[in-house]
Amino acid sequence: AFLREAMLRAPDIEDRLDRSLDGSGRVTDAASKPLKTVRSELKSQRAGLVKRLEQFARRLPSRIQVADASVTVRNGRYCIPIRREGLREVGGVVHDESATHQTVFVEPPTAIEAMNRLVELDRREAREVLAVLRALTDLLRPLRESLTWSVDALIQLDALFAVARYGLLHGGTRPRLVPTGADYSVIGGQHPLLLASGAASVPFDLTLALDETVLLVSGPNAGGKTVLLKAIGLLSAMAQSGIIPPVGPGTVLPW
Repeated sequence: AFLREAMLRAPDIEDRLDRSLDGSGRVTDAASKPLKTVRSELKSQRAGLVKRLEQFARRLPSRIQVADASVTVRNGRYCIPIRREGLREVGGVVHDESATHQTVFVEPPTAIEAMNRLVELDRREAREVLAVLRALTDLLRPLRESLTWSVDALIQLDALFAVARYGLLHGGTRPRLVPTGADYSVIGGQHPLLLASGAASVPFDLTLALDETVLLVSGPNAGGKTVLLKAIGLLSAMAQSGIIPPVGPGTVLPW
């Protein structure tokens, strides 16, 4: 309840942000009328330019056409691919060439003016996007401190949710925590990382009485000795961190 109360509530601002930004943080058309207008012009201008270039490419002599060629973008400019020997005939501006140097990507004269118009619209769009972001920033700036508290609260809630989800997912049991130096008992313990990875994991039981201060682990190479010791440490650390470890009922771990 405390964390919930710490989070900022501003429905009007939330609605404004929802209208202005999509899930990826991109400014939407609904953010402002000028932005919607310029994007509509951009879409129309881009479609018209591509259509003009496609028609131009189809009218070229077959000897300078490139098989399966299509309108492409090079250095931010729309181009068509042609054979190098047709460059003088087509004219325009060369923006790139193929790896074999036999094909060049050219912006023909018929498209230059339309392309310049497209660049101008791109710049207008960038200015409108910046204006929207500045307006949103001015709207949020007075709430900076409250937003910081909200982020901190969300981080804590996310951590608590992750802890609870882990316990439910792996079916752990809350151990009884006792002061360091008291009895130690793990019932049905499993290595947390092996369990999370889906690898085969054999549950183990381990009990140390108060007067037992030494544990001797023996066995062949690759027999699981190190895995056992790591599991003991991880299970204890998880319990001390407030995470339900993958252990069975009756487990007693140090606090």
